[in-house]
Amino acid sequence: MNIIRAHALVRSVRILRAGTCKARGFKTSNCKRQENENGNSFRQNIEEWNNPNGPLDPSSLIKPFIFTVAFSAASLGVAKVFERRRVHREETRIRKRKSMPEDSSSASSTYQKNSDWITNQDFGSEPFFPICLLNVAVLLAWRLRPIQPIMVKYFLANPASPTNSWPMLFAAFSHISGVHLLTNMYVLYSFTQVTVSYMGPEQFTGFYFASAVISSFVSYVARVVLNRPGFSLGASGAVMAVLGFACTVEPDARLGFAFIPFLTMKASHVLAGLVAADTFGMFSQNSMFDHAAHLGGTVFGIFWATVGSHSLWHSDHVFDVKSKKKSDKFH
Repeated sequence: MNIIRAHALVRSVRILRAGTCKARGFKTSNCKRQENENGNSFRQNIEEWNNPNGPLDPSSLIKPFIFTVAFSAASLGVAKVFERRRVHREETRIRKRKSMPEDSSSASSTYQKNSDWITNQDFGSEPFFPICLLNVAVLLAWRLRPIQPIMVKYFLANPASPTNSWPMLFAAFSHISGVHLLTNMYVLYSFTQVTVSYMGPEQFTGFYFASAVISSFVSYVARVVLNRPGFSLGASGAVMAVLGFACTVEPDARLGFAFIPFLTMKASHVLAGLVAADTFGMFSQNSMFDHAAHLGGTVFGIFWATVGSHSLWHSDHVFDVKSKKKSDKFH
């Protein structure tokens, strides 16, 4: 039985909880440093914009809902187009090799290699690096004072904001600090390879972007229903979707805890524990984490593993490029 050395699991309850920070977490770190450097403090600007005591109108969810449906469909649709183009290129290459003289041993060998490559290729953690670079770029952008008003407007997700649609996506690439970014990216990297081995890079990318928006929308709904004004930022909603998918497709894999190598748990048990913890935390008054976003991402990951990837993604395919199951790809 494979033991997943996902060091993320040392913090998957702690790190992933810290993934999507609320206003309190934002105030206690970089904001104080900015406050000391400038009388018109960054924290004060954030507080004024956030309007924590303002009312939350259910009608504020209409535009985000439409955006969530449209953007998720578009991101997955574009990903499907790119996947088909790649498959078509490789299929054409194989046909050209196949049309070469039969007595050409090199042509036959190349054809076989290409055929195997299309169906069984291993992309590793290829999609992780562009996503990580985007997150790093946004973190650096927060340090540029001239554009901080733009960052506040578009990179903090708040249902009460007049601009509340695109921030659902952009906030998923926004982090409060280097540690916040590092922990989220560490967990994401730990589960990217096994997820990509099932999906392929195009589907994974579309899935990740859709997860970011869907988890943000679930956070919006929770804030409105529970009347808890505030804003969120962080990649953990999308990261939890990746984790949810990975643990669903490999339920019997064992997750190893960093620094406690002798302690392992089945992926299905860890997933159930995370869902229970986030469900409880969502109704807790004192939690400083956006459990609703975590839960939304996890549920979408489970849905995509059980229904979406099979019934939706492959419902109209012309050339099957499903990746082989590779349970040993967990780190």
